[in-house]
Amino acid sequence: TTTISALEDAGLDGRTLLGGYRFRRSQGTYLPGQLGRVAIVQYGSQEILLADGALLKQWGFYIYHELGHVVDRRIEGALTREFHMLASGEEGVRGGRTADGFWLDRFARDRPQEATADAFAMWVILNYTDNPEPVFWMKPEEADYQQIASVMDQALRNLRRY
Repeated sequence: TTTISALEDAGLDGRTLLGGYRFRRSQGTYLPGQLGRVAIVQYGSQEILLADGALLKQWGFYIYHELGHVVDRRIEGALTREFHMLASGEEGVRGGRTADGFWLDRFARDRPQEATADAFAMWVILNYTDNPEPVFWMKPEEADYQQIASVMDQALRNLRRY
């Protein structure tokens, strides 16, 4: 409900963008067969699989991250394109890499959709929850949570047609 309200505040139809998806819990710290992963979207079945670890780590960051993937997929990658265009100040993703200062770990640096989902999660957490900022041990010094969330906010507001 937090994410739906946040999307509505940005001028988007949160219920439609997230409609049909449901969560499925998996006991344990990580998802079975998914080394080190606490959450994953299964688009075909419209499920977000959550290990117990997703509820305990980073104050819900991973849940919001997966919801960011759902939103981006529903609008055919438009969120990734818009976020990276605003983040780079140019034509968007260049060479398949996220602009410096807009990724939280090396995985997201080289996978623009992951950086977008991270930014979406940061946007929700910083603006629509009372949760503390997540702490990432591999976060580069130039990554500014507030700037990332601000650019995501503008990207979402630019996509109000959805």
